[in-house]
Amino acid sequence: DLTGLDVSGRYILSGSNKSDYLFRLNFKFPLPFGASMNIGLLDALQSPTLFQNFYQSNHFIWENKFDKTKSHQFFFGINLNKYHFSIAGTSTFLDRYTYFDTLATPLQSSENIRVSKLFIKKDFRFRKFHLNNSLWIQETNNDVIRIPGLASHHSLYFEDIFFRKKL
Repeated sequence: DLTGLDVSGRYILSGSNKSDYLFRLNFKFPLPFGASMNIGLLDALQSPTLFQNFYQSNHFIWENKFDKTKSHQFFFGINLNKYHFSIAGTSTFLDRYTYFDTLATPLQSSENIRVSKLFIKKDFRFRKFHLNNSLWIQETNNDVIRIPGLASHHSLYFEDIFFRKKL
């Protein structure tokens, strides 16, 4: 694997989302035993949606002036392609997060919110049979964002070439 640096971003100059931005920095480098690692950060400022700020219907009416949501995220990942294994994690900090409460009314959090995730993936292969496994361990410091502490996804399938490589 090659060492690489990926820098991307966007900035909005005019309109209702003026001064919103997103900046992402990702650094990838090789590790011993055929592994690779990437680390990076993401910084963003985002305006609330029009729907979060204004809505009018027979049952709901609201007109809000929410602040922009600021987010910072640090992420990392290690891949061992030879062994079909990867592990990754993120730590996200949100300030002035806009959400919908249990009554479907938009609100804005006055507290800083932290969301941390750890992702582990291991795939097994036996001839043409595959068993792909993913596991997420997640936590947050606030009840505004409700996420399960543990989530998983598993796939068992058979892979082959059929109909003279047409399927």
